[in-house]
Amino acid sequence: MKRKTRNAIETARVLENELADLGRDPDELEPHEVQELSLASGDLQAAWEDLFPERSDLADILDQQRAEQWWHRKLIATFPIAVLETDMSGRVLWANTAWASLLNLPVLQIVRTDIRRYVDTSDHQVLDEFLAQCASLGADAGSQHTTLRINSAPSVLANIEVTVEERPQSDDTRLIVTWVVEPISEIQPAATEQTKIAHVFSRLGLLPLRSRTNQELLNEAVILSTHIAPEQSSVSVVVGDPAEPVAISTSNREAQIVDAAQLLTDEGPSQEVWRSGESTLASGPEIQHQWPRFWDEVQESNIGSLLVVPIRVGDEVFGILNVYAEDPLAFDRESTQQIELFAEAVGAVLHHVDEEKQLRTLASQLEKAMRSREVIAQAKGILMAKYGCTAETALEKLKTVSQEKNIRVRVLAQEIVASVTRRAEQSTNLES
Repeated sequence: MKRKTRNAIETARVLENELADLGRDPDELEPHEVQELSLASGDLQAAWEDLFPERSDLADILDQQRAEQWWHRKLIATFPIAVLETDMSGRVLWANTAWASLLNLPVLQIVRTDIRRYVDTSDHQVLDEFLAQCASLGADAGSQHTTLRINSAPSVLANIEVTVEERPQSDDTRLIVTWVVEPISEIQPAATEQTKIAHVFSRLGLLPLRSRTNQELLNEAVILSTHIAPEQSSVSVVVGDPAEPVAISTSNREAQIVDAAQLLTDEGPSQEVWRSGESTLASGPEIQHQWPRFWDEVQESNIGSLLVVPIRVGDEVFGILNVYAEDPLAFDRESTQQIELFAEAVGAVLHHVDEEKQLRTLASQLEKAMRSREVIAQAKGILMAKYGCTAETALEKLKTVSQEKNIRVRVLAQEIVASVTRRAEQSTNLES
């Protein structure tokens, strides 16, 4: 967006110089110079008209992006998983405290150094090839993975996950590489309950870095939820009204069967939680009493108890988290609170991704609008030169023809500009 603004300013300056070059006594101008002067004047006016109406919108978008990046870094700084950012050459731009702790170095001592300094020399070729691959793919790289040995004390083998994004700078955009560094010694079955919970929530907060779509994010969230769900249980996440879900992700076929039963019978705990906004915990007899038709469909599915909690975004219920367990006494007070907290965290992550999507859509719409203004301005300049009229009259002519032909002004403007461009190219070919 800032590149567009800069181009408009540069165009205006070039046209201003052209006007100055033609600025002789009007009686001395040749007819073709009069036309050129009129066209340049119209283009100059159009360039400034394009620049100023969009200036506040551009400023708002950049401010939102900067604020989002600040909050994003603020959140990641507290994660127990090492995260850092580099440019495409591997120069460290930012790192969180977990990365600094892994290296036993202050954060400020790491910034502006080369990431190769912290990778075992035997893996430098792998690292260089990995960076080259990311550079060739650019912002379309998605999530890329490799394994490197980190020069910590002692050195550790780590899973590396990288995402590449375009980020606005003061006068342009550049590619930023985000590195998520996790030691291979990930969570083990024998890990303490506190370790599992810390692992789950830290990974959940990083999902927006890993997931390119909402469905990928939901799938990852379901996988993480199984670490805090009771043993022998199934999990599903539903976005939107469970009666008409927008998206669903499940941990296994058992959860799919139970979710389908609620849709088939048009009753069940998910729909009740969606309406009430309150969590529901029930065992077999309670399920049978409250939702008899639903129970008839699932009584052979080994459901001893279930916990259904709302996924909120602010005060609004955004979706539902379902946990179906075989044990009738699977959920105690502590496990219920953990699952409810997990659902709140999922809501926050989904909200973050949704806001980012809206921001990108707004930026795309504004960029499209500016391109439309640019081609309309060019068409106005052509009409001004052809008919010797003002910018306002040229625009009215465009609108009139647009209505007569029943096509959009932007499409008509594109046709006019394309026609003039073709004639200019044909003339150049004949002269050569």
